[in-house]
Amino acid sequence: MTGATGFIGSHLVEYLIQRGDEVTCLARSRSRLRWLEGLQVRVIEGDCTDPDLGGRVHEDFDWIFHLAGLTKTLDRHEFYRVNGEGTANLAAILAKKRQPPRLVYLSSLAAAGPSKDGHPLRESDPPQPVSHYGRSKLEGEKALAGLGGALPWVIVRAPVIYGPRDRGLLVFFQLAKRRVAFRLGERRAVSLCEVQDLIRGLHLAADRGEAGEIYYVAEASPRSWDEISEAIAAALGVRPMTIPFPPPFLSALAWTWEGIARFTGIQPLLNRDKACEMQQPYWVCDPGKAARDLGFATSISLGTGTERAVEWYKSYGWL
Repeated sequence: MTGATGFIGSHLVEYLIQRGDEVTCLARSRSRLRWLEGLQVRVIEGDCTDPDLGGRVHEDFDWIFHLAGLTKTLDRHEFYRVNGEGTANLAAILAKKRQPPRLVYLSSLAAAGPSKDGHPLRESDPPQPVSHYGRSKLEGEKALAGLGGALPWVIVRAPVIYGPRDRGLLVFFQLAKRRVAFRLGERRAVSLCEVQDLIRGLHLAADRGEAGEIYYVAEASPRSWDEISEAIAAALGVRPMTIPFPPPFLSALAWTWEGIARFTGIQPLLNRDKACEMQQPYWVCDPGKAARDLGFATSISLGTGTERAVEWYKSYGWL
């Protein structure tokens, strides 16, 4: 597994070990194994962008979960080097093996882009990413498709993922605790998936997915941003004041934050790439194909998911 030390990857490692699987993790450094402490995993130091990686990975594996990816950077070229070229490099190495393993690539709804009219996207819709992150994830998908039948792969496109260890939505929980909530425009909807539901979806994709296919893994119906804000507030037991925030202001805020980041060297909470994504009103997808082909359905409600996140954030002092 790549990306095992991150938010989603660490949950997947725990899940696979509980199943009784033997797990080997590719990690850039052994100093970044916080969430894997105490787990029986083998660690190979390396990076999916390393062209010599194949010389250090001699074992035969049944499944490869490629979760590693760059989600934030001030240098847009890094998105393509890691998410595009890194995926192509890893896939090429695996395709040369005597018995190529099944590769499950965790992509993103960002690779497909937003819905223009609010209608949930399907896997057959032509991709129209609006951010460098989304375009780089799409490059990773194209790299797999370019291998033809040399490597059996399955792609899972994830929407907004939340849960314990997530920092992406943490700021909204922190603001809600201070009784503040933002409304980004009038009409806004997103597809969601709690991390444990995504983990089950990844396993189903590895076990049942058709080689060469793409699947959206998400709740059956999109959520309005008001629904999400209300669930976060309910989990915290607060009634926040809602402040309208026009989406165009995000660009100006991102410019400012990036300027500060370049001066301080601290990664900004918001950059222009992420602001471009947040300005889109509809990030929605249709998980019907995953339901039909994989038997996937979410089991964790938004209320339960936000309560679990709040409990974990508090226990680790993040909230």
